[in-house]
Amino acid sequence: MLNTARAAAFVRFVTLHSAIWTSLLVVPILCWQVTSWIFTGEWWPLPISRALALAGLEYPAIYVTPRTPDPADITMPRSHDMISWFLDFPTVGLLLVVAAILLAFSISAASIQKRFAGAE
Repeated sequence: MLNTARAAAFVRFVTLHSAIWTSLLVVPILCWQVTSWIFTGEWWPLPISRALALAGLEYPAIYVTPRTPDPADITMPRSHDMISWFLDFPTVGLLLVVAAILLAFSISAASIQKRFAGAE
């Protein structure tokens, strides 16, 4: 029981610190966006694809020839459509979702730690 409590304490510590660091990554991105918005009057979005390109990781472009859609294609989205949708998602949104998930894990680990620490 004590090993489970210690493992839960470790998981709580790691996930809480990871959530904090992930949240701190949002600050410079938002500062850059707000500053550029104030000076230029335009909001510069930072989608995930651009953040990955700045890091040197680019998703290869997919060129699709225009055609009349087949009714069977309309019901099921293609995998590259879903990937493109994900890569167009704002980076700040993804970071905040990841931070929220890490925080939820930390809270869950704290409750597990409390349960097993009291079982001694």
